Amino acid sequence: MPTHTTADIRNILLTGHGSSGKTTLADAMLFATNTVTRKGSVLDGTSVSDFEKEEKEHKHSIFRRSFTWTISASASIFWTRRARRT
Repeated sequence: MPTHTTADIRNILLTGHGSSGKTTLADAMLFATNTVTRKGSVLDGTSVSDFEKEEKEHKHSIFRRSFTWTISASASIFWTRRARRT
């Protein structure tokens, strides 16, 4: 994985009330940046960020997620997924 200076780093926080579309927006952002090949869906249980069994069963996010997109000069995009229990 390439190294970056702090000038290259941007932080984005998706916040809102329950069922306001944060997970759907995160899935759309991953799809729009070609990080994933298909757009996930909370209702279908295919969301990238809702990968825990409980989240798929309840059809909503339970745990917070941290995503990292790294865009290099050649426009290659890498991402990592870290889950934290709330």
